[in-house]
Formats: sequence, structure tokens, C-alpha cells
Amino acid sequence: MRTSSVTKPTVVVVAPEERSEKLLRLLNIYDDDRIVYTSFEQGAAGRTLGRRTLLSPTSIDFKSVEHVLISSFDVFQEYPDIHSELASRGFPREKVTSIFQPHQTLLTLERLFGFPYKSNRDLAQAIIFNDVFERLNYAYGAILAVEQARRLDLAGVTLVETGVWTGRGLRNLCEWASVLRHTFDLDVQVSGFDTGAGLPKCTDWRDHPELWQEGEMVMPDLNLLRSQLPSFCTLEIGDVAETVPRYLQQSNLKSRPIGFFALDVDLYTSSVDALKLLEGHPETLLPAVGIWIDDSYVNVMQNNFCGEALAIAEYNHRNHLRKIDPKKVRPNHQPMLWHYCFAFAHIFDHPVRQGQRPSALIGFNHCDY
Repeated sequence: MRTSSVTKPTVVVVAPEERSEKLLRLLNIYDDDRIVYTSFEQGAAGRTLGRRTLLSPTSIDFKSVEHVLISSFDVFQEYPDIHSELASRGFPREKVTSIFQPHQTLLTLERLFGFPYKSNRDLAQAIIFNDVFERLNYAYGAILAVEQARRLDLAGVTLVETGVWTGRGLRNLCEWASVLRHTFDLDVQVSGFDTGAGLPKCTDWRDHPELWQEGEMVMPDLNLLRSQLPSFCTLEIGDVAETVPRYLQQSNLKSRPIGFFALDVDLYTSSVDALKLLEGHPETLLPAVGIWIDDSYVNVMQNNFCGEALAIAEYNHRNHLRKIDPKKVRPNHQPMLWHYCFAFAHIFDHPVRQGQRPSALIGFNHCDY
């Protein structure tokens, strides 16, 4: 490491964590001295993490820096204090990414250090398996969908989020879709569903009126969100009772079947309508669709007789050849809450599961991702 009073690195990792160490090792750039660690937290300078000592921000010449990666978690993904500190040093925001932006981060680091990223499926699988970026529930569901599509020799797959609200989750899902488009060379599409006007009115006790109120979670700026989404993402605005049937009729899902489904509309009635996305023609779905079921099991008041859980039970009751089966995923990882909020919609009337079409699904193990 340099010993001069002013350091001129290429990459600065702000607020590094163990995930930073794992990422640099996976990219084979861990020993590169053009990378330094720092923190704007008072008293952080001088701490060590792995082979690096956190430098004081005042000892870094930010004019020489090509990229800043923010490694700490921020529930809102906005990092106002860190961005303010960087701005005060004249560092441009467009050169900053965070752990919520895997594709943009990997593209930049590939350009600066020359490791292979394009068409590197092993790298995509490794960064998801090792939890080096955020929203692993989306990353996990997305890579299972893409790997299943690859094994079935499909041209593409669709990832769906119902309940977009601020758009943070949808933008992150698009980031993971970009990673997988870049590494699996498949046409990964994304669709988001939201009223735009917040939660609809609760109809009765099944909607959890003790938890949710009409008009909560209004989308802050629809036009801004649309401008932030890539061309492969569509945003369906309106009541899901109306947008879902229209989407199933107009979308070319047989060429890019739904492979991951985030159920995050909170109310029982909205969940019933959202789950109709899984009731279309069998070839509009993968044989097994990964589902993240939001926070159905977090609040004491949530139960199997209301909300999303009741909607799933009723889906199973009315669909003889389609069943949503909860599964605790990643038993080989440190437990996280989302591991208990995952399920798979098994499409038993799919040609593959009827033995009418060959597949390569032997050895497709959920613990490997």
C-alpha cells in the first residue's frame, strides 16, 4: 500500500464490509492497490478490514478516482450523507454506484480492471450465491428463472413485480435482469404492476384493515420512475383486476414466459387478482415459477386466513394442476428472513411436466444459487 500523505487510487470503496472483501476476491482484484477503503464515519480511519486500512477521506485525491462503490446498506438506497460528502469534494455522482446496482458496478469494474464479465455465467452465479450485492430475494428468483429458461432452451424469460410503490425494488430487479442478460445472453424482460395511487380500499377483514389504509404507498413520481427504467421493462399502471388480464392478452409471454413473481400488493383482494398472472396458458409460465411473498409472515397480525397467504390458499384450491408450494430456500446459507418467504408455483400442466417436451432439469438444485 502507498505510504504518501495523499493517495491517488482508481477505486474507492466507501463504508466497506465483508461483502466488499468477497466481491473483490470473486473478481480477482483483491490484491490490486489501486483500490482503497474509506469511510465518512467519524473515527473510522485507521480501522482494518482484511488487507486494507480505512483511509481518511482527506488523504484521498478524489480527482484521480475513477469510481466510488458504496458498500453499506441503506434501506432507501439513497445515501444522502455519503453523496453530500462526495459532492463537497467535487466528485461527480455519475461515477458512484452502490450495492443495489450490481450491473453498473460490474460494468465499471470490468472496464477498469479487465476481468471477464460478458457471457460469464459462473461469475453471475458466484456473486449471487455469495451475497455481495443487495436484494438477494430478487437476485435469487431471477437467476433461478434464467437458469431454468436456459436449460429449456428458451430465448428469454420475464420477471414480474406486483406492488412497485417507490420503484426501488423494480429498479433493482432491472439491475439483476441486466446482470443476467449480460452473462446468460438471454432476453430477460421485467414488468411492474402498481395502481400508482396507493393501496385500494380494504373490502373486509381479509384485507387486514388493521394494517393497511386506502391511499397508502402512493407512487411518488410516475414519470420520473418511467424515465429511470430500461427499455426491457414495462410498467403497468392501474388496478391489477384490469391490468393483469390485459397484460396476459397483449404480452408475448410464450416466447418469454414468467419465471419470477414478486407478490407485494399487501391486500387479500389485490393478491387474488395479481395471482391471475399465474393462471394463463401453461406456456406463458416456466414449469416452476419462483415467488417472493413479501412480508406475509412478519407482522403478528398476519396469518394464513387473510392477506397474501389466503389468496395463495385459494389459488391452490381452484387450480388442480397448479400449486404454490412454500419452500425454505438456501438452507446452506446464513439464515435470512426472506429465505422463509419464498415459494414456487408448480405448473403441472406445462408440456415439460406432462412429459411432452424434453428438459435438462436434473441437477437443477435450489441450494446451488
